[in-house]
Amino acid sequence: KSSLAHLPSDLRELHVVIKPADNSKYEDLVYVLDEMNINHVQYYAIADLTEDEAQSLTKKLQTHL
Repeated sequence: KSSLAHLPSDLRELHVVIKPADNSKYEDLVYVLDEMNINHVQYYAIADLTEDEAQSLTKKLQTHL
């Protein structure tokens, strides 16, 4: 039996937090929102990227270039 079975159905669904970086373009955000719609993701939020997250993202991008 699932450990989520006791939760209301809306809490068992996928929830996505979208955190655009400072250098993201408006077009990028629109693309992500389109993908949320195409994939029927009902629960999503747009939030600010924290400084720690931005630093972590920068490090990851530098190691993959």
